[in-house]
Amino acid sequence: MGKSNSRNISDGDVFGNYTVVSAYFEKRYGKWHHRCQCSCGVVKAVQGGHLRSGASTSCGCVRNELISRSKTRHGGVGTRTYQIWKGMKNRCFNQNDIAYPRYGGAGISVCDRWANDYQAFFDDMGECPDGLTLDRIDGALGYCKENCRWATDKQQAENRSTRNGSTGVKGVRKHGNKFRVDICHNYKQIYIGLFDSLDEAIRARRAAEIKYWGSNNAASPN
Repeated sequence: MGKSNSRNISDGDVFGNYTVVSAYFEKRYGKWHHRCQCSCGVVKAVQGGHLRSGASTSCGCVRNELISRSKTRHGGVGTRTYQIWKGMKNRCFNQNDIAYPRYGGAGISVCDRWANDYQAFFDDMGECPDGLTLDRIDGALGYCKENCRWATDKQQAENRSTRNGSTGVKGVRKHGNKFRVDICHNYKQIYIGLFDSLDEAIRARRAAEIKYWGSNNAASPN
């Protein structure tokens, strides 16, 4: 491996997609430059400082490929599964969506893998079977592979009933081995917290009712 005259950079060193071929001093700029071969085959002169800082790691082929991918319309556009994916994102991210208060406004989100990549969603879930819709297994958690399934309307209704009616107290439901408390105010669901016992959760719910609804509108303890 030949040594270049640029600080800490030698011929053959690799920076991202670049491999250093040789070095030369550019008198006009008073800086060392390096002839680098990109993994795509293009040879380009790059300042040593740009290589060391990571500002330049390819001839531009990687960036152009990413831009091209982002502009490519997926073959699933227009299918029912694609519309379900879009609806899921709208509920969680679009504040103008009618369902947003019960989803994004209540802290329900979409995992990073699915948020901007329909192909990832499709790879994990597959095509939606006829008669089924997307269901979150644990309603307190967001959309991700581990918490989603294709389910019938009956399965979804049973799941909602199990989630929402398990404690018998409005706004309080089981969440693993804890109890989650929420309250609606100004058409938005507000997350209050997780509590170790049902009694603690009920007290927190009553306190939230007084805070958001006023003492006259708070429900009487059961």
